[in-house]
Amino acid sequence: MNKMTSSAVQKADYFLAKGFSAHQTGNFEKAEKIYRRILKTHPNHGDALHFLGLLAHQNGKNEAALKLITKATQAKPEDVSIYTNLAIVYNALMQWQQAEGACRAALEIQADHSEASNNLGRALAGQGKFDGAENAYCHAVRSDRKNAAAYNNLGLLYMQSGETENAEVIFRQAIDANSNFILAYTNLASALSAQQRQVEAIEVCLQALGMQPNNVSALLSLGVARSGISDFDGAEEAFKKLIAIQPDHNQAVSNLGSVYSVRQRFDEAVALFRQALAINPGSPHAHLNLGMVLSETGQLEEAVNSFRRAVMYDPENIDAYYALAMSGREEFDDDTLDRVSKLSHHPSLTADHMSKAQFTLGMQWEKKGYPEKAFTCYQQGNKIRALALEEMGQSFNPGEFLEQITAIKEHFSAEYFADHEGWGAESERPVFIVGMPRSGTTLVEQIIASHPDATGIGERAEIMNIANDLAGINGRFPKGIETLTPTEVTKLADNYLLQIDKLGNGAARVADKMPFNFLYLGLIHLLFPKAKIIFCRRDPLDTGLSCYFQNFVQSHPWTCDLSHIGHHSNGCRELMVYWGEVFPNSILVLDYEKLVADQETWTRSIIDHIGLDWNPACLDFHRAGNAVRTASKWQVRRPVYSQSVARWKPYEKQLQPLADVLDSKGII
Repeated sequence: MNKMTSSAVQKADYFLAKGFSAHQTGNFEKAEKIYRRILKTHPNHGDALHFLGLLAHQNGKNEAALKLITKATQAKPEDVSIYTNLAIVYNALMQWQQAEGACRAALEIQADHSEASNNLGRALAGQGKFDGAENAYCHAVRSDRKNAAAYNNLGLLYMQSGETENAEVIFRQAIDANSNFILAYTNLASALSAQQRQVEAIEVCLQALGMQPNNVSALLSLGVARSGISDFDGAEEAFKKLIAIQPDHNQAVSNLGSVYSVRQRFDEAVALFRQALAINPGSPHAHLNLGMVLSETGQLEEAVNSFRRAVMYDPENIDAYYALAMSGREEFDDDTLDRVSKLSHHPSLTADHMSKAQFTLGMQWEKKGYPEKAFTCYQQGNKIRALALEEMGQSFNPGEFLEQITAIKEHFSAEYFADHEGWGAESERPVFIVGMPRSGTTLVEQIIASHPDATGIGERAEIMNIANDLAGINGRFPKGIETLTPTEVTKLADNYLLQIDKLGNGAARVADKMPFNFLYLGLIHLLFPKAKIIFCRRDPLDTGLSCYFQNFVQSHPWTCDLSHIGHHSNGCRELMVYWGEVFPNSILVLDYEKLVADQETWTRSIIDHIGLDWNPACLDFHRAGNAVRTASKWQVRRPVYSQSVARWKPYEKQLQPLADVLDSKGII
């Protein structure tokens, strides 16, 4: 009897070796047949059960794998590798507690089993036990310094909690452990991109693609990094290559849609987002981004529905809640408010999402008529923003700002323009809308764009870029302006005209509404002495409050502090008074309150100022079909309304730091 048993075992082991060899070489069909042949005569053969379970897992049949590997643990209860692989299957099924139990059973057998600790980290992270997960991953790499997967998972944990610098260190250690571990390269690129180090991220992606030219993760990270430095041609190329390799890659299709959206190729963007949703109807990213494009092109109800779907498919999607709140068309119920409030304190949130959550709550409390609660949330959001910007080396110094205002006034004197008469381009095509943000610049752009002979091109950075290039890396405008020659000025003007030609669709007037161009009107007047300028002015308390309550996409660190907003507002007013003295015929001063009180009179003044014949379509600006990419996109799709006038009054007490600074210059 024993002899027969021994012979049967030897035969089973022989076939097991053959099956395992086929398994390792990728001949899964042959391996499965052999494993099943063994189990037909030895139904409790631990290794055959284990390997057949692994095969099922590799084929995506995790429920079947679970049954097989669980039975294998009963046949071989002291085999640490079986428990470890059982945990892998539980993790794949997101049965985190069961995965944790399997890992702990493995570690009872072998306390320094690196892969068991690695999978324990995944199980704990899935349960939101981030400290425990960190400890488990650290134990895994201490047990095996070559466990690149454990390093990688630890890095992802740090990324999830916003610790991008720590993540960077760990991903580099993963690469040191296994220089061919492509996933670590792509994750390193993501960590670098999150630190605004896109150039380094691109280099890392190219390293990975040098090893695997068609690696989809590396192509995805490359496209994201190139987008981050506005290399949209390069981003488009990376995403298109990825889609050619894997046409159903939802994220790549959606990301390409985002590139087209930025480039104002809105129809193509919408088509791509819809394609992404055909691939994965439950993609929150695609729903959110489709909503953003629809909102920018005036399809507001569809946009709000897209945001709602993003929340439905991902109830923890801060960006979607924020977009809904920004629309002004959604009042959250108590359960939703409570959910967002809890999310705002989640330890895994990045600073960006923490601030967005607070701004979302602020908008909702204001909508419900609770100004004190609203202000507290906005204040907290601004504190988070300020700290994050400071860590990135971005801050606002009121003294330096006012010194710059003085330097600009001293350089661009009336005598300067007399000495430079005849410089620049004769074109009257560009129109510059300037002022403080949230002062009505988008409204004025929409009024102009509704004229059949005009268009708006949003907030363009070309003028600011010219000024920064002249000043140099460590300089500050107006430094460098004195080096310009007539030929260089003409070239700069022609280059700007070429840029607006690409966007202006042949319109006689093209409105650039970059509000901060108030700093560069001296340069603008040098480049385009015949260009018209509209200075948007609004009650400084309303403007200041609106800036403070706005979570700007751009940095603008001065908006995080009420006194800083006051200094910025004072500087803007001071400089605009000066420009009005130097070239008064170029500038129309437009008060927001007067425009909303007497729309037709002031709309006629705008159109007359820019040299166009009157057209009644300008009174129906909210019907204009052009895209709006700023925070005002929800408001300018409505007729003129006066609800924003004197918005500051319920917050009079909280706005005292702003009022004190404004009062110091006699502004209020």
